[in-house]
Amino acid sequence: MPGRCWLWCRRENVSVLWIGPVRTPSVAGELYACGQCIAELVHLVREEQRRRSLPPERICEHRELERRAGGTFCAGCQRPIHL
Repeated sequence: MPGRCWLWCRRENVSVLWIGPVRTPSVAGELYACGQCIAELVHLVREEQRRRSLPPERICEHRELERRAGGTFCAGCQRPIHL
């Protein structure tokens, strides 16, 4: 879906994915990001995971998707994926 990346690059009219809700004390919304920024976010999460010595299986990378009930879901963790 073309749109604005809400993370680091803030580019407009790029392909973005919904990565979750965002909430501040005064407003709530939906967070969208481009592939490059999502990759950077994944890298930061992995670094934090290694720093805390968490087992790697605790973080899902959504590598396999499946279609069901009119939506797209991760085959591993079953979370909905909004494309």
